[in-house]
Amino acid sequence: MKICLRKTSDLSGGFKGGWCWFQDPRAVRFVGERDRIYIGWANAGKIVVAYYDQKLRQEGTPHVIYDTGQNDDHIAPSLLILPDGRILIFWSKHGGDYIYMRDSVTPEDISEWREERIISGPDNNCCYTNPLRLASGRIYLFYRDCNNLNIKWIYSDDNAFNWSQPQVVIDFHNGRYNEAYIKVEAQGNIIHLAASACHHGEFDTYEHIYHAYFDGSNWRRYDGAILKLPLTPDNVEKVFDSGADNSWVWDIALDKIGHPAIAFSHKINTKNHQYWSVKYTSKGWQAEKIIDSNHGGLYEEEPAYSGGVYFNHTNPFQAYAAIREKNNFEIKKFEFAQGQWRKIKDITKNSDCWNIRPASPRNASEELEVLWMQGRYTSYKNYNTSIKYKETGSSIE
Repeated sequence: MKICLRKTSDLSGGFKGGWCWFQDPRAVRFVGERDRIYIGWANAGKIVVAYYDQKLRQEGTPHVIYDTGQNDDHIAPSLLILPDGRILIFWSKHGGDYIYMRDSVTPEDISEWREERIISGPDNNCCYTNPLRLASGRIYLFYRDCNNLNIKWIYSDDNAFNWSQPQVVIDFHNGRYNEAYIKVEAQGNIIHLAASACHHGEFDTYEHIYHAYFDGSNWRRYDGAILKLPLTPDNVEKVFDSGADNSWVWDIALDKIGHPAIAFSHKINTKNHQYWSVKYTSKGWQAEKIIDSNHGGLYEEEPAYSGGVYFNHTNPFQAYAAIREKNNFEIKKFEFAQGQWRKIKDITKNSDCWNIRPASPRNASEELEVLWMQGRYTSYKNYNTSIKYKETGSSIE
């Protein structure tokens, strides 16, 4: 058994943990009476939440929120923190279940939680929670209805106590596709959505990068055209055409003036996945390659699974990517300047195990800018990984 020798720190507190990239935020920094990053992950069917205190430079004891009984990284939770510091956590099984929510009894405290509640209305086959809170105070929760593979949303106007009935936001059934994968992000009262089209079948197909935004009243294309729900491949804007290759959305972030940047994997039907970004600029949508990943799928049954790419949501001109080096995966940091992406830092180096699926906390500081999974990953149902981080200035040796 190989041991990872890098000088990184483990948030898991004895709990193994992992996540997929279909739900976010996975980690959120909140500055109130304390300055903490709260993190959620899946561990052998359990929903786990922990924190890192940036002032004290110490980790809190992880707490098990719920036991789903389903050992699957797709059950990983998403988090939302209210202005008063109350922590909300959302999750579901990988299909075949409702969406659940728990909220902390005390602000900025993960030690005590109110009972779990079902919030998905009549839907009883859901997954992939993605909550957002707008400046107006309204909370939206996006998720997949696994009965028909549409994307739906619900909303709450009273800090998550009561929820609306679900509404279909995306329906990508058009003969060629039968579902969409999405990422969402909000600024003020504007929601931006990025999507990839998919056809699941004998040969899975993931194509193109699409974008639409919600202005608080209407969904629109970036040219301002109003879109009627549900969004379809024919009415949303295609901002990157995959051509003969496959592409899969990984992240969306917004710059200081609210323009979106979308990170995605490309050429995932090859043995060398590529990481790309497409950003809205004064010249329109501009696509740029970040880096080659130097690997194909993480395992044979899922050839489209990449090591992972993710923005710094505080500054989407920075990104983190898992690159194959010496038979392992390492996390690298990249920056976009003068029209191209370039590597600026090794987050991990010369590791003896895999480092994959980086995720930067919302509202991240320079002290702790990225987390990732480290360890053995055989499949989404069989993984022996922990959630890792490295404080700025600590050695990678």
